[in-house]
Amino acid sequence: MIGIKSIDIEHKHLVDFVNMVERSGIESHARLMDSKLISSIRTLFHNHFIKEEDLMFRIKYPELNSHMMEHSKMLTDLDVLISNFNITGQAAPVTVFISDWIVDHMKTMDFPIAQFIKAATAMRQKAATTNQSSTKSPIQKRPNS
Repeated sequence: MIGIKSIDIEHKHLVDFVNMVERSGIESHARLMDSKLISSIRTLFHNHFIKEEDLMFRIKYPELNSHMMEHSKMLTDLDVLISNFNITGQAAPVTVFISDWIVDHMKTMDFPIAQFIKAATAMRQKAATTNQSSTKSPIQKRPNS
């Protein structure tokens, strides 16, 4: 996980959901169930991306545009895999792609967001401490020599 509670909760939910789809494919070949689950995955990722992008916008994350492009590319790739699934009924390519993608994305794209937030928070705390100490301690006059 990356250290941002709200995002970590969603990441866990996404991973749990992908695992559920994988188990459904192993336990049952009910294509209708798999089809609904696969379609739900796309919706979950889309909604997660909206929340994540909103967070990045609010914190003025400098890599927002490239991150949004990565999300868009993932959804496009996922759409192709879902189309293939609808033809072949094979869920494995979808779940493998998502599993690999989410691990890589969290490490390379999401973790830097957490680092950015931590650095910004530390800078604000340092600035607040500096401002407090300068306002609390009056300027001392130099003693007469």
